[in-house]
Amino acid sequence: MDRRAFVKRSCLGGAALFLDHFRTSPAYTEDLIPPAPPIHVNEPHLTDISLLRMPGLYPGRVVEIADERSIVGNRVSQPIIRQMLEQGMRELTGEKSVRAAWERFIEPKDIVGIKINPSGARPAARRRRLCVKSLRQCCR
Repeated sequence: MDRRAFVKRSCLGGAALFLDHFRTSPAYTEDLIPPAPPIHVNEPHLTDISLLRMPGLYPGRVVEIADERSIVGNRVSQPIIRQMLEQGMRELTGEKSVRAAWERFIEPKDIVGIKINPSGARPAARRRRLCVKSLRQCCR
């Protein structure tokens, strides 16, 4: 046996022993993995507890909306984006009207802040006007 074969077989043998340890070790069985801790949110003491606090009204619920016509030639189609946002809000909440869907999250006394995420389509993400127009439906 030459030196190259010896080194190769030694490494393979060591890797096999190492990986076999994970398969047979009781530390890696599902029985010993602790359950996820409960969610605890610290609320200010003098405020009413909001139904909108974490984890939210629809914990773990995801709605995906896609439309090939939303961005064409690096230009955003505002009517299509509006339709997608309306459809997503109705699907998430189960409401028939967009206004009722938004009212699940926003009350007239609320102050709403909007954070624009600059990732994605660069020209679209920088346009404040586009974001304002897309979100006007919740203020009707």
